[in-house]
Amino acid sequence: MSSCTNGDADSDAQTALHVGMALAALTTTELWLTHVTIGGSLTEAQVGRELGGRATRVHDELADAVNDHLMGTDLAYRVPYLSELRPLLS
Repeated sequence: MSSCTNGDADSDAQTALHVGMALAALTTTELWLTHVTIGGSLTEAQVGRELGGRATRVHDELADAVNDHLMGTDLAYRVPYLSELRPLLS
């Protein structure tokens, strides 16, 4: 069984968001607008910082926003939640 550190999960989470955005052809502004539309409260600048930094609790909200756009495509890609990428701690 392979193990994953939180650092690896953070990197994987950021990569997954960027891949999803690229597949959905989303800009940061479009991601922010979708995030706000589905109930998010981040500013556009905060979304930009989230995309460039360490994955936080907001990752799942941004994943929902990207996945909302991907649902309208024929692509079989979904941005996973951070909890799916980080190992369960016992």
